[in-house]
Amino acid sequence: MSNVALSGAAEAATAGDRTVKDRLEAVGRAVGSSRVWRRTWQSKLHIMLVAVDTVVVAAALVATYLVRFGAMADVEVGGSAYLTYDMVAIAVGLLWLLFLAAKDSRRGSIMGAGLEEYRRVLSASFYTFGVVAILSYLLRADVSRAFFIAALPVGTVLLLAGRWVARSVLNRARVSGRALTPTLIVGDETEVRDTLSKLRRQPGAGFVPTAVCLAGSDAHSTAATLSGLPAVRGDELLHYVGERELGAIVVAGGLARQEIRELA
Repeated sequence: MSNVALSGAAEAATAGDRTVKDRLEAVGRAVGSSRVWRRTWQSKLHIMLVAVDTVVVAAALVATYLVRFGAMADVEVGGSAYLTYDMVAIAVGLLWLLFLAAKDSRRGSIMGAGLEEYRRVLSASFYTFGVVAILSYLLRADVSRAFFIAALPVGTVLLLAGRWVARSVLNRARVSGRALTPTLIVGDETEVRDTLSKLRRQPGAGFVPTAVCLAGSDAHSTAATLSGLPAVRGDELLHYVGERELGAIVVAGGLARQEIRELA
C-alpha cells in the first residue's frame, strides 16, 4: 500500500473534462486549504511535544552538568577566557531544540506509527553534537568530552522515551475515536478494499476512511457504495470535498507511478 497525503494552499480548479489525476490534484489543493477540517488535535500535540522536548533537553543537560561539575557555577571551558559551561549548556540546549524543529520531528503525519519520528529525533541529536564538536574545534575551546559523552545518550534516550509516551497517549486517543484524520481512498476496487482493511485493523495510524474514489480499470463504476463507504465519482470529487471534512487522500493503486509522484 502506498500512501500519499495531499495538501496545498492554491485555489482549486473547477471541474471539467479532466483525467482522474487532474481532478485529484485540484482536490488535494482543496483539502489543504479547507477551513472546515481543523487540525486542532495536531496543534495540541505539537505544543505538548515542544514542551516535552524542552523539559527533557533541559533535564538532561542540567543532570549532566551536576554530575560532572557538581554545584559549581561559571566553570570555565579550557582554552577560552570567556566561555563557561553554563553558557555552553544553554547553547547546546537551544541548538538541540532547533534541530528537532528543523528535522520536522513533530510532524503530525509521522506521529502514532512507524519509526520515522524516532529516526528524526536521532538525526537531530547527532547533528546537534556534530555541530558542537565542529564549533569547539574552530573556537579552539577544550570542551570536556565527558560532559558531552554523557549528555548525548542521556538526552537522546529521554527524548525517545518522551516521544514513546506521547505516542501511547495519542494511540489511546485514536482507539477511543479522537485525534483522527478523515481520509479519502483512491484506487482500483481490489486495492481500495485491501487498503480499507489495513487501515481499519490499524487505528493507531490515525486515518479514518470516510469515502472512496475508484480509479484505473474501475473508474467508470456506477456503484454508490463500497465496503459501506460512499463511492465518489471523479467528476464529483471537488463538490464532495467542499461539503465534507477531509484531511488526507490515500492513493491505494490504479494510478501510474508518475501520476502518484505528481500528486505528492
